Amino acid sequence: MSFFFTACLLSSTALTDSSMKSPAEVAHGPMFIGFTCNVLLYGVMIIQVYLYFTTYKKDKIWLKAYVMSLLACDTANTVFDFIYLYNTLILHFGKFTYLEKADWLFATGYPAITGIIASLVQAFFAWRVFILTRSWPLAAAIFVGSLSGAAGSIATSFEVGRTPEFVNFQRFKGVVIMWLVSESVTDIVITGILVWYLVMHCHATAKWSMSEIMYLQNSHKTGFKQSDYMVDRIIRITVQTGMITSVVATLDLITFLTDPTGTQTPHIQFPALQTVHQFSDEQPQLPRNNAEGKMTLQFSPPSSARTPPTSPGFYDNPMSFVDGGAAIELDDLSSSGHQKKASYSSDLISPIEKPAAAMRTHIIHNSRPRLFVQIESKHATDSVHLSHQRRLLEEMKELCNVCKTLDLAKLNNRKPQQYNLGLWGDVKKRSSNCPFCYLVIRSSPSRAVWDEDCYVTWGEHGGFTTNSVTEYIAFLNADTTSTPLGSARRVEAQVDPALVARWLDLCEKNHGKMCSPRPGPLLIPENQIGLATFRVVDVIDLCLVDATPETRYITLSYVWGDGFEPGIKLTRANADSLYEKGVFRVNEGKLPVTIKHAMEMVRKMGQRYIWIDSLCLKQDDDYDRQHGIAAMDMVYQCAELTLIAAAGTTANYGIPGVLSNSLGDRRVKNQLKVAVLPGIEMTITKDPNTELMWSFHGKRGWTMQELHLSYRTLIFTDDMAYFCCRQNTWAEDTAYDRFPKVVNEIIGPNTGWGLPFLSDNEPNPLCKWSDELGSYALRKLKNPTDTIDAFRGLLNRLAVQSKSGLLHGLLTVSFDIGLMFSDISSMPVPRASGLPTYGRRPGFATWSWAGWTGGKYTYAESCNDPDGPNIFLQHNTYITWYFRSPEAPQLKLVWDGLNAEREHGELERRLIGYRPIPRDPYGRGLHPELKNLQTKPDESDRERLNLIYRELRQRKYPLLQFFAHVVQVGKLVEPEPDLPRESRPQVHKVIGTDGERCGSVSVDDRSLLRGVKGPYDLILLSKVQHYNDFIWRSEVQTKKEMWWVMLIVWVGVEKIVAERRGIGCLYFDDINCLVGGQKVWKEIVLA
Repeated sequence: MSFFFTACLLSSTALTDSSMKSPAEVAHGPMFIGFTCNVLLYGVMIIQVYLYFTTYKKDKIWLKAYVMSLLACDTANTVFDFIYLYNTLILHFGKFTYLEKADWLFATGYPAITGIIASLVQAFFAWRVFILTRSWPLAAAIFVGSLSGAAGSIATSFEVGRTPEFVNFQRFKGVVIMWLVSESVTDIVITGILVWYLVMHCHATAKWSMSEIMYLQNSHKTGFKQSDYMVDRIIRITVQTGMITSVVATLDLITFLTDPTGTQTPHIQFPALQTVHQFSDEQPQLPRNNAEGKMTLQFSPPSSARTPPTSPGFYDNPMSFVDGGAAIELDDLSSSGHQKKASYSSDLISPIEKPAAAMRTHIIHNSRPRLFVQIESKHATDSVHLSHQRRLLEEMKELCNVCKTLDLAKLNNRKPQQYNLGLWGDVKKRSSNCPFCYLVIRSSPSRAVWDEDCYVTWGEHGGFTTNSVTEYIAFLNADTTSTPLGSARRVEAQVDPALVARWLDLCEKNHGKMCSPRPGPLLIPENQIGLATFRVVDVIDLCLVDATPETRYITLSYVWGDGFEPGIKLTRANADSLYEKGVFRVNEGKLPVTIKHAMEMVRKMGQRYIWIDSLCLKQDDDYDRQHGIAAMDMVYQCAELTLIAAAGTTANYGIPGVLSNSLGDRRVKNQLKVAVLPGIEMTITKDPNTELMWSFHGKRGWTMQELHLSYRTLIFTDDMAYFCCRQNTWAEDTAYDRFPKVVNEIIGPNTGWGLPFLSDNEPNPLCKWSDELGSYALRKLKNPTDTIDAFRGLLNRLAVQSKSGLLHGLLTVSFDIGLMFSDISSMPVPRASGLPTYGRRPGFATWSWAGWTGGKYTYAESCNDPDGPNIFLQHNTYITWYFRSPEAPQLKLVWDGLNAEREHGELERRLIGYRPIPRDPYGRGLHPELKNLQTKPDESDRERLNLIYRELRQRKYPLLQFFAHVVQVGKLVEPEPDLPRESRPQVHKVIGTDGERCGSVSVDDRSLLRGVKGPYDLILLSKVQHYNDFIWRSEVQTKKEMWWVMLIVWVGVEKIVAERRGIGCLYFDDINCLVGGQKVWKEIVLA
């Protein structure tokens, strides 16, 4: 289209001087050349549309309609151009009057259709800008600009109809200005927005801590599941191309306006360039030219979404290699925030550029609508892709001279040694021909520096490693090797049930108590906290049965998926019928695919029973469900094995490798196999922990405890199956199971890179509680009401190990420490928009972590040595904590001293907690300041008590009731008040009456303080023993003596109940500078 229009404009200039040439040649020769180019490129678009609709059939209807609308518009444009030229040059050959005028075909085909196409694309981009910024005004501005441009183009078409002579086009320059200016300004707005967004993003990122960066790697801020690296590339490319289109449009307009005749300075339109700009959010690419002269855009992100690069480098210089691919499913660009599982392939990628599991995007670019993304994914099954992969590997020559020195013919029978392969840049160049250099590049996906030496090490535990700790280059010789070190095995389409059964048998026979499950979860004399009824699915009789104490069962850990509801689940209505033999065969079509595959896998393993939550807990019976949830630690710790379905995003995805289907075929294709010498192949192994971390399963709340509590796990990813227990790790791609006494020291459970099982004897359960909470708080829950329930299994086990009770997610034995938590946004810099919004979670108490969304920092994470925290609890705390619960509203001690000790056991020296004494349940000596002060709330005021009971009934969670010292501050200084809510730091300065700073408070959600006028109440919680930077260290002077304080606000008309609004510290010597100049002893009911 751009070719045709440019030719038209050139011809309008030539018409004024045609005496020396044929009028047709002068006027329409350029038009014919431009039309020919457009027809060729239109054919390319037809192929791309065909690939899109045949490969991805599950896209949403509106996205398919959008694609078809662009195709329809471009088809109409091509047809109109053809008919116009045919009429002018063929039917009216030799008639000059037809050469100097435009007809309705010209006016409709251009500019009307061109403007409509531009409007459609810019409107789509308005939606993408909204996904990035969440700003309706910005999106609306772009949308209005796109409509204005479309209106201008349509108006221009009407004017062309009224004034068809090419030399008179200047007469309607007003609508032309409207058209060109609207499109240009819209491009500038898009460019400006993304410049601002990228600058803000980079500014925040540069100041993040490691924990925030680690979180960011687990989140997506635009609805993409790919890393934020890709988002930044999208924005940068959009800015570049958007600026180009804006400049070209501006020059076009200037030349048009400065030529009063419209014949001497032909203006050039820019739909092709603008297309790149407007679609760049969908296609993160860099512009290149391939050998055929077509404009191509390519992008090679890091080898895996789980390894974002740290700086520009290799991937900023993509090759010019271009080939076909499967069209991207535009549904993956959904704004729902839950994109399909990111998929990658080893197919169809240049051997230099394609590291392990990488993805490349290609665009063939011609004119505005002729643009489609083509992405290779590991779900692509086109035979062309596979043949090209094979061709690339076949075309590789022999090992380079450097790699020949490795003597790969020795296989894995070698001693530890480090090899220098030269500069990384040289290895990269050689990787197009040398198969081992290719493997080295593939195993180093995040490489960004190429002018340093490349060292490959054969370690004492086998395998060649570069910069990856858990993946290594190994020989595919599992059947003949004499050692598992550095040996790998081929992955087949289906998991061998005999291999899985062998894994389980090896663990049972060789690993002893470390991997032995606990006795069954049933209520028996030896297990007074068990379940009265425990249901399991019988995979032979295909029905529910009640387990006996001797029942061996497997548990299933899987994800339901957002918005997914199983076709059949256990309810009060169908409870009896699900016990009938064959009921699940009759209702097979209603069972989610993952559940069907799990049942089949259990049967193939020679096992009989499996526990599945949706079929074994009555989903509409609160009593049955809550009792099951309360015993979730026993459910998983008593199981012989936990089958973890880590592939896919819903329960209908299935389990790869169980059946012979496309999921199984994909497993074979995903394993890289490279021939380094005749008859010798090598591969790159993978590790289950990383696979889980970046899976949809690894981001859900419920699945965390299902993994951490298990003794043995059988993990299914898209690539293979792993068996991970507490003593060893076996996988389909390694040979360790052939040598049972050899422990996998690379990804085994005791290496630091294995699965994070919860030990039966954690050395410091309080620190472990903090670690587990930090990980859990970043996960997602379908139902926020499950916040504590989905963590209860881990809480139960940690409470037992801590010899503690539990209150609303906190360990009662160290309650003062558990109350001190803050959000990761307590940093004094603008927080990154990719981090979870920290705000109030209704239905839970504000004094508990459960009452707030977002990531958590806790004081407990620094309690490594028990001596310091125990001294802190004994000497630096003073509040006698009481509580009331909706189920039992009577006043009770949070830690009931000697009674609690008798119930849970006496604390060992290594444990952190209160050591009660007869006169004080919390084990504290009587401080002189507290002498004669009331510490236990009384119940003499019946009206006040009734109000508290009313709050309990309404809130349905525990209330704390206690006496404490309270001070008032007149002013809290809000940091960065002009930043948007999601980007603001939370740490406020506490200002005294003298105007000086006297402390800091990390506000939980600053929007909740809006409209709350001072003075503000601060509870003095405890004296600071050592400063813990869960509140940002730069915000306080740590050499001063301080109090830990809690910011509260009083709620309700009666002002009897308060809620927490933040945590912080206050300097001892500044209390006299606060409102009133002193602390006040006060009774508080904290909700």
